[in-house]
Parts: sequence; structure tokens; C-alpha cells
Amino acid sequence: MTTSLLPVIDSSDPRLKLTVQNRMRNIFVTQPEDTRQRKEENVNHIPVVTETPSRVLETGVNTTQKTLVLKKRAELDEVDKQLELKRREFKSYVEALARRRSELEIKQQQTKERVMKFEKFVAENDVKRRQALKKFEGAREQNMLKQRELEDLTEQLKQLRASHQVLKERMAKYKIYEDYLMKSLDYFPSSYLDSGSDSLVMPIIRRHETLSITHKELLQRVRRLEEEVEQGQQQLQTMKQEHSVKKLMANKELSELQSELETLKEKNKQTEVNLMTQESLSREKVLHKWEPCLWPSTTLPSSVI
Repeated sequence: MTTSLLPVIDSSDPRLKLTVQNRMRNIFVTQPEDTRQRKEENVNHIPVVTETPSRVLETGVNTTQKTLVLKKRAELDEVDKQLELKRREFKSYVEALARRRSELEIKQQQTKERVMKFEKFVAENDVKRRQALKKFEGAREQNMLKQRELEDLTEQLKQLRASHQVLKERMAKYKIYEDYLMKSLDYFPSSYLDSGSDSLVMPIIRRHETLSITHKELLQRVRRLEEEVEQGQQQLQTMKQEHSVKKLMANKELSELQSELETLKEKNKQTEVNLMTQESLSREKVLHKWEPCLWPSTTLPSSVI
């Protein structure tokens, strides 16, 4: 704070001398003196200045400076109050931004947790899908083995049927001889039959009976294998259908989860952009609002005080 320069006053200047004259000589008395004195008791008398003009001017300058200092102090007190209010307002803005940041961090953490749960679910679903594929591959290999076994048995059955047909034709061919021999036995004595039990006819008959029994057993085995193969094919078809349905459901669920993941990622990006925009706008607003109030100093120079 600077003071204006005052001109140098010379105390010897006659214009600055105050001359007080006694005016009592020219008073025209129109009333008694005692009444005039009583009336003068209620009169405010103006003191007569007896100091020098330089002293009077110096006193006036000091009074003006003190008045200005008091005014500046009052203004500075008012500015300090406004600055304190602005600081509180700025603090409230900062606290609000901190709360907003905390809420956004919580939302981001929740989004990360949902993404982690989704990735875990996708991993578990992938493991289940691999297990189902592995089971399906095992069942398909088992079915292929059963199919090969069925083909082998079918080939054996064809061979046995061909052999059976050959034997049947051969039996039909030799049936007349069998009938002839059986009829011839009626004409042989009993002693001859006992001695001829080891002839060539009985082994042939026993061989035929054995082949017939084996043929029946093979037919039963083939029928059982055909039933097993048919059941295996039905199970395979059922497993294929179940696998197709599970695959479709898994693909649908995976597609929905991927869409949800993309939506969450977009929301997370939008939230981050909004947060950055709000922080930038709040920072610019606060700086623009506080720029006029941020004074270098609010204290007066010691020379002024």
C-alpha cells in the first residue's frame, strides 16, 4: 500500500497562522447579563485550535492513513471470510468427487467380479463340454468295436449258414441211404447190432447231432448279439441327440454370456469415460472458479501498519 506525496508546508507562511480576535467589544446588549449567561449554558462551544498548521496537517495525514489501514483490514477480513467459504466449498467439491470416485471404483470392482465369474463359468462349461465330447468319443469307439464284432459274427453266421446248407443238402442226399440202412437194421439179429455198435454210421449221426446243437447255439448267440447291437445303436442315437441338444444349449448360453460380457465391457468403458470427463470438467470448473480468489498474500506490509 503506497501513500500519496504531500507538499512541504512552511510554518512561517502567514496564511497558515490563525488569528483569534475578541469580538466582545462590538456586542450590542439588549438583555441583562444574567439572562444571557443562563442561555449560554446550553450552547456547544467550538474549541479554538492552538496548534501549528504543520502539526494539524500531520495529525490529519496520520488519521487518514489509519482510517485507510482499518478499511483495508476490514476488506481483507471480508476477503478472508469469502476465501474460507470458497475453501469449504472446494473441500465439499473434492469430497463429492472422492465419493463419486469411490462409487465408480466399487462399480468397476463389481464389474470385474462379474467378468471373473463369467470367465469361470465359461471355463467350467468348456470343461463339461470336453468331458461330454470325451464320453461321446468313448461311446462311439465302443460302438465301432461292437459294430466290428457284429460284422465278424455276421460273417461267421453266413459261413455257418452256408456250411449248414451244404450239410443239409448232403443230408438230404444221403437220407435215402440212412432210411435204407435203418430199415436194414430191422433184418439183422440183435447179436449183430451189439457187435456192430462201432460201425461208421453212428459217428456220423453223433456228428450231425453235435453240429445241430452247435448251430442252434450259434443262432441264439447271433440273435443275442443282434439285440445288443440294436440296443447299442439306440443308445448311441440317444446319446447323439442328447449331445446335440446339450451342444445347442451350451452354444446358446455361451452366445448370451458373450453378449452380456460385451455389454459389461462397453458399460465399463463408458463409465470410465464419464468419470474422466466429470473429473476434467470438475477440475476446470474449480480452477476457473478459484482463480480470481487465489491471491498471493492477504497480509499488509509492515511499513503501512
